[in-house]
Amino acid sequence: MKVRLKLNLTYPQRQTVTVREQVVVNGILDRRRATCSGEEIVINDSFGKDNIIPDVDRYRTRFDGNRIVLRPHTKCTVSECSNRYYDIAVAKVPRNCDRTLVIVLESPHEEEYLRNNVGLPIAPAQGNTGLYLCCHLDEVLHSCPSLHRCLRIGTTRVILSNPVQFQASLVSVIDSGNTDRKNKIRDAVWRAIWDTPRIRQDFMDRLKGCKPNYIINACTKSLRTDVSNFLRCHFPNCTSYEAHHPSSWNIKKYRKLLFRIKSRSKRMVLSSAPLRMHRSSRLVPGGCC
Repeated sequence: MKVRLKLNLTYPQRQTVTVREQVVVNGILDRRRATCSGEEIVINDSFGKDNIIPDVDRYRTRFDGNRIVLRPHTKCTVSECSNRYYDIAVAKVPRNCDRTLVIVLESPHEEEYLRNNVGLPIAPAQGNTGLYLCCHLDEVLHSCPSLHRCLRIGTTRVILSNPVQFQASLVSVIDSGNTDRKNKIRDAVWRAIWDTPRIRQDFMDRLKGCKPNYIINACTKSLRTDVSNFLRCHFPNCTSYEAHHPSSWNIKKYRKLLFRIKSRSKRMVLSSAPLRMHRSSRLVPGGCC
């Protein structure tokens, strides 16, 4: 059936958001969190502070003479009982790093929530996204030689961040029927939430708080431009790129940076995008991921 979705957000402020596009659904999976009235479904208890997937500090990098390797932390402080990675909370004043690289995803996947406790968040990139990111980030960075050379020097902090920290696909709440419908629901819900000024302000505050030197916008293709326009407007002095979503990095042709995001409207291809080197002499020894 074709319905219109209404989302009751309680974080960062209470408000009801109506999804512009009507979507096709088979039915409701969790009637505690969704109610149907005619051609309208209202989603509750899915967009509060307890439902957000937090930004995390996942890795430190070092150059081993051949490639950039990812060094996990020795202790997990974010959802330590269920997290597959040694994530720590994002610190405003990080230790043992010379710069910060933020990888922007778009919204949490179903694997980033506990299935036996629906809606309880874990951390970003828990499934294939996290696996492929760990295995192939060096190759993606190497597609821009000037960036790769910058990150070889010293140590880089790698942060994962979702512009929308709620599950936009609603897979635990409504039955979409197939992947194509699920993606359409995700995009429509994501844009409805993203168009909320307080959500964009929250994302901007989070990014500013971690003081990024580099940003990779790795959102899904259908949503990537929205975030690039935001970065172009609010972070014009930060070196930012577009990339394919890490869930596709198992395919070799997608392991590359696409464009450098410029502050003006025109995007610049990587070959003509000079980068500023960051001078540092600190090298942190340790194992690799």
